[in-house]
Amino acid sequence: MWIILAIIIFSLISGGSRFSSGFRDGNGPDFGHNSAYPKPFAAQTYNYTVNGQATIVINDPDGNVTVTEGQSNTNVSINNPNNLPLTSNQSADGKTINVNAQDNGQGPVDLNVVVPQNTSLQLKTDSGDINVNGIEGQMRLISNSGSINTSNDVLSSSTTMTTISGDINFDGTISTGGNYQFNTTSGTVTVALPSSPAFHVVATTNSGSINIPGVPKNSSGTQATGDVGANSQVQGTNVTMNSDSGDLTLHQK
Repeated sequence: MWIILAIIIFSLISGGSRFSSGFRDGNGPDFGHNSAYPKPFAAQTYNYTVNGQATIVINDPDGNVTVTEGQSNTNVSINNPNNLPLTSNQSADGKTINVNAQDNGQGPVDLNVVVPQNTSLQLKTDSGDINVNGIEGQMRLISNSGSINTSNDVLSSSTTMTTISGDINFDGTISTGGNYQFNTTSGTVTVALPSSPAFHVVATTNSGSINIPGVPKNSSGTQATGDVGANSQVQGTNVTMNSDSGDLTLHQK
């Protein structure tokens, strides 16, 4: 009986030793990781040098796109925090950069883009938000259900911001002689502009409210039309605000 008991004890000790050594040499069970969950991706950054005024064209179905002003007049960086699939290329003349994010079921591709202050933007998302800060140039910003938020920007030429169900918030200024459109179907539009340069505004909504101090509304309250600033200085500068069911507000700062 004592011999049998000794054999059992020796077997237990030997098995425990092998179990422990498995952890030391990496061959044992790993309770800290589960192969069913992928490891986080490392961030990836694309850097470009642009020749002249840059044009950034981005199509990002599900992610948020944030564009901010950089310190350089020639450098563009595109940061992909989760290193999810996208394609990026530069035109032969060095002025245009095209970025296309891909939906591969791994999550939204959020992009953080740093550009020269004087840059034209063409940004499109489906459900992601578009955020632009400190940029001067022509813009075409489109989102389906995401919101468009812009601040400290100077718009030029013909600029359009369009959403279906998202809100539009613009706080900046405009250049003389341009056409600036803020359009949404069911979202709200809030615009903050100085009275100089002067501009002509037309705001239209079917069921929302219109709040533009100093600009008269029609009898049904569905449209407001008038000049902001000195009438003689409008010079073909036009601001258009449209919403089907959302509210329209224009603040003068």
